[in-house]
Amino acid sequence: MNKAIFSLFFLSFVLSCSTSKKIAKGHKQQHTYIPSDFHDTYLGMPLIEFKKVRQNATFRGEEGFRSVYVEKLNEGAIKEVVYYFGTKGDSPLYEYIFDYHSKDKRDAFVSANLKTPNSGEEWRFACKEGFDIRAWTFGKRLVVTGLIKDTEWYDDEMID
Repeated sequence: MNKAIFSLFFLSFVLSCSTSKKIAKGHKQQHTYIPSDFHDTYLGMPLIEFKKVRQNATFRGEEGFRSVYVEKLNEGAIKEVVYYFGTKGDSPLYEYIFDYHSKDKRDAFVSANLKTPNSGEEWRFACKEGFDIRAWTFGKRLVVTGLIKDTEWYDDEMID
């Protein structure tokens, strides 16, 4: 009996690990552009899946074309993250707004990961997942967005 319970537990553990690795591996490129504490999320992630992994994020409201969730953080370089989700289809995550405690902390992440802006004061990246990624800073914030179909930024100019 104990062997059977252990076997079921072990199998469940192995399957859950392999699923997590697939999610992370499938979105590795875009993880370059977001802080590592948020690698359990990705641009294009369905809202229902997001709610399972970011349980401390709270619903702030719906603004017609988007749903807004906010996650307050107690430690680390970032004090709050605002997440925007589309309201069509599976309500994909299409934008992060990382609110840092200081510009210095934000700039340290940006310098190490995004490097120098490649489009004026913004960064533009072609994503292997079929949409482009844009990023920009303002104040102490870093905004990272995906030009995902049926969301706010989709009609912006894509990279050729």
